[in-house]
Amino acid sequence: MQDHDSTITRCAVAITGVSDASFRAVGTEKHLVGTRPDLQRIAEAADMTVNDIDCLSDGYADAAYRQNLATTLSKRALQDVLTLDA
Repeated sequence: MQDHDSTITRCAVAITGVSDASFRAVGTEKHLVGTRPDLQRIAEAADMTVNDIDCLSDGYADAAYRQNLATTLSKRALQDVLTLDA
């Protein structure tokens, strides 16, 4: 959610399919709240998505793939949402 000058006042990022349970990407949220984001800040926030999370490896995908996917999709989603609210 953004206020009148495009400052993010509230942010929630939830991730699933990466670890043994769904989780909120609190570091990502904190990195964005109170800022007027640009592409660099969004990329930084997306990179924090799976910090401190043990990503799963199984027959479908290894941990590195899941980490990359979560980061990439988080970045795209944040860019989409912030463009729509601008």
